[in-house]
Amino acid sequence: MFYFSQGCVHIFLVSMMKECLRNWSKGPTVDGIPSVTIEQLTDGRQITYICWKVHDDWVTEVKYIRSVKAVISSCNEEETALVIGCVRSTKNFQQKMNEIQDAFHNRNGPPQPTVAVQQKRLSCDETVFIISKGAKTFDFCKENNLVATGGLDKIVRLWNPHLPRRPIGMLQGHISPVIFLNIDEGTHRLFSIALDKIIKVWDIEDQICLVTVKPIASKISGDLAACYYSQELKALYLATDALALLRLQSSEEQNKGVSHNEPVLCCLYNKLLRQIVTCCEESVVKVWDLDTGSPVLEFTTAHGDAAITCMTFDISERRLITGSRDGSVKKWNYQNGQCIQTLKQVGNRTEEVTDCIYTEIFKNGYIISVGWDKRINVFPDIQDNCDTQYPLLHWEKETENGHKDDILSVVLCAANLLATSSYGGEVIVWNFVSSFIFSRLLSPTNTNFQELSDEDLSINKLLCISSRAPCERTSATLVASGPRGCIHFWNIFHGGKLLAHFPCSAYRTTVTSMTISEDSSLHRS
Repeated sequence: MFYFSQGCVHIFLVSMMKECLRNWSKGPTVDGIPSVTIEQLTDGRQITYICWKVHDDWVTEVKYIRSVKAVISSCNEEETALVIGCVRSTKNFQQKMNEIQDAFHNRNGPPQPTVAVQQKRLSCDETVFIISKGAKTFDFCKENNLVATGGLDKIVRLWNPHLPRRPIGMLQGHISPVIFLNIDEGTHRLFSIALDKIIKVWDIEDQICLVTVKPIASKISGDLAACYYSQELKALYLATDALALLRLQSSEEQNKGVSHNEPVLCCLYNKLLRQIVTCCEESVVKVWDLDTGSPVLEFTTAHGDAAITCMTFDISERRLITGSRDGSVKKWNYQNGQCIQTLKQVGNRTEEVTDCIYTEIFKNGYIISVGWDKRINVFPDIQDNCDTQYPLLHWEKETENGHKDDILSVVLCAANLLATSSYGGEVIVWNFVSSFIFSRLLSPTNTNFQELSDEDLSINKLLCISSRAPCERTSATLVASGPRGCIHFWNIFHGGKLLAHFPCSAYRTTVTSMTISEDSSLHRS
């Protein structure tokens, strides 16, 4: 228990708290509240009273720090602005013997009051900090070995508690006296409040201001009477005309539920390792543990400044393949973020890659990419030391007779059949071996192309129903997400036949993505 006035710090050490509280409750009341004088407090053996003359001005704040067993107090006078001192003075052997003898002589006598007179600590029992214009408030953090002070000069100072000569940091930004400080040990943040009710959040390590909270925006009005910081809620309580609770969070905490800083464009699931891979606009790839949700790996600037637009795995699921807006495709060892090879379009074109797949045909691996260049780029999966690879040339000529609009999706339909869809609403099935067109699929909803030129006819996604027998006339083997917001089910053989279609939205909005279960029993879009 502390009581302080005129620069003194009064300490009451209570040995039997329950008994003392019971006796105090029987004392005379003032305005209905039991009152106890210092003389009554010290008239017994349960309380030891110590009075230290510490400051040359009124004490502005005092705290007992259990972790270091010390009392810290502050005042607005410069020479004794902040003092860290012991509760009891250090004692030599003779002092201890005198106390034992006094206790022996008085053990059968009446209780002796333990009132102490004002006394100053020895220099070895306290550490004094000299601060310009004194210290109105402070806080201590053992974990960071730090003391923060603030006062009339509007500067927040950071100190090593064992080095009082000069501060290790000075945080400037307040325009009125600082009246409250709190150090959050868990986040290494410092919260400061000034007399004008402006709140600032500081990073202790970088010594920069992270957030400034103005009273008008927070609807804080009236004189500030009291402040309290809750470590559990990470919130500030302010008492003015009303009680306000401000949840102050760092940028990391505000984005706790956000996986990327920019929009996420695609994601993949790795069944082998039970991991999720995501990518975003700023060309960042992140790997997440599915069971815990925690990040496993991150590699940035995968395609420089260009966004990653599509991803796929190879058959083993140990290599990641990404396509980008800069027209390139890259192979990665995604477990360590190392780029294995870069695949480029013919002539080093830079049109956006919209989709890519990995497939094995006749035991040979291929990476196939499509995009705004209106071509199908086929790259053999060659294990060599070449850093850059270009597509097979025989596809270059045949694709000139193919799509006239940007290609948006590609999928392997059968052992040697490849299907692609375009922005113009057309689906083309290719013979992968010969690169010839096998069939063209044009939906009845897209026959009057000129009349519907203002509508979105794009087919953003194709799916193959691999469990269906490919040659049956009544089996739908290909699903297309469009055009005009409809889902279309095709049999790609015998010239191509539309078996069913239904609208996915009453407003005919574009379907951007689809997926299908492994047994082809459930379809989602």
